[in-house]
Amino acid sequence: MRRFFIGLILFFCLPVIAGIEITDANIRLMPPGMPNTVAYMVIKNTGQDTLRLVSATTPIAAMAELHQSVFQGEMVTMQPLSELTIAPGKSVVLAPGGIHFMLMQLTSALQEGQSVPMTLLFKNGEQVSFSANVVAGLTSQHTHHH
Repeated sequence: MRRFFIGLILFFCLPVIAGIEITDANIRLMPPGMPNTVAYMVIKNTGQDTLRLVSATTPIAAMAELHQSVFQGEMVTMQPLSELTIAPGKSVVLAPGGIHFMLMQLTSALQEGQSVPMTLLFKNGEQVSFSANVVAGLTSQHTHHH
C-alpha cells in the first residue's frame, strides 16, 4: 500500500517538477576512431512556462553543444545555438538535417544498442536526465563545417 501512495505521489509530482518529456532519444553510432557523434530526440514542454534549453551533459563526451544545420546551396554548415526555446505545450524535434546535439571528444567507443545517460540543462536551472540509445544507420544529411 505504501508503494502505491509513493507511486501516486511521484505520478502527480514529476510532470509538475520537470514539465518536460523526452522521447525518441538516439545517439548515432559512428565508425571506430571518430571523435564526435550526434544526439537526436524530441523534447516536449508539458509545463506552463517557456523553457530555454542551454546545454547537455553525458559521460561519453567531453562536450555536448546544440547545433543547427544550415543549408547554403549544396553545402550544409553547422551553427552553434546558445539556447533553444520551447513554448508551453510545444515540442521541438532534434533530427538529422536540423537541430541536434554534437557530442564532442568521445571518451570511449560506443556500441550499437548501448544505453547512454544524458542530462539536459535549462536556463532556469532545471535539469532532466534520461537515457539515449546508440543506433546505427541514423541518416546524416550534412558535412561538418564549423
